[in-house]
Amino acid sequence: MTMKNIFESVMSNLSNNTKMLTMLGISGMVSSTILAVKSTPKALDILNEDEDYKYSNIEKIKKTYKCYIPSAVVAAGAITCLIFSNQIDTRRTTALATAYSLSENALKEYGAKVVDIVGEEKDKEVKDEIAKDKLAAVPVDHIFDTPSGKALCLDTISGRYFTSELSALDKIQNTLNNRLYNENIVSLNDFYSELGLPSISVGDDIGWNMNTGLVYFDYSTQFAETNEPCIVLSYSIVPRWNYDKD
Repeated sequence: MTMKNIFESVMSNLSNNTKMLTMLGISGMVSSTILAVKSTPKALDILNEDEDYKYSNIEKIKKTYKCYIPSAVVAAGAITCLIFSNQIDTRRTTALATAYSLSENALKEYGAKVVDIVGEEKDKEVKDEIAKDKLAAVPVDHIFDTPSGKALCLDTISGRYFTSELSALDKIQNTLNNRLYNENIVSLNDFYSELGLPSISVGDDIGWNMNTGLVYFDYSTQFAETNEPCIVLSYSIVPRWNYDKD
């Protein structure tokens, strides 16, 4: 088996493990640097064989390049690993975004057809039952106080309880939609910022744009485990990945 076949076999086995490829790439770059440093004394010895002769830069390369071949080979392998890792991640991200978009469109069509068949009243009952289930799944262990009101609320995306009121939420909704008109995109963290909630890690990665529709909140008033009335906040159009790419 040739070195080429061995390399292709290894890369094939690693093709689905981007973490391993990245680790190999980083390790390879470090190893390449160490090899280059260790090769430098050998290169200097070669150049010092004729102390009276002053080599030009090109002549220095010609005389000493063989010393650095191992370092160059390792560096090339490391760079290849990093390129493969990036390409795999890009393909996976593209596939995930496509699948998400298809699922989102299918869900919209399904929801619209449900309303046509059962009517708006039954649709509201179904949404209330879903809100009740979501409320039951999230214990009231921490409540974020915001300056927008005192009523207990639950955000169904981040799973956080906070205080606000319907009029304030409607005002924030209008503010976000005005930003959509002017800037074309709004992130989920933009909403949390307007509300006075801390941002979340994925909050800048998902959001809304004018092509997918305006921001509309759905409200369902239920009773939390503390028997306190709670506004369950969900989204008519859920924030999506790659919202800033459309």
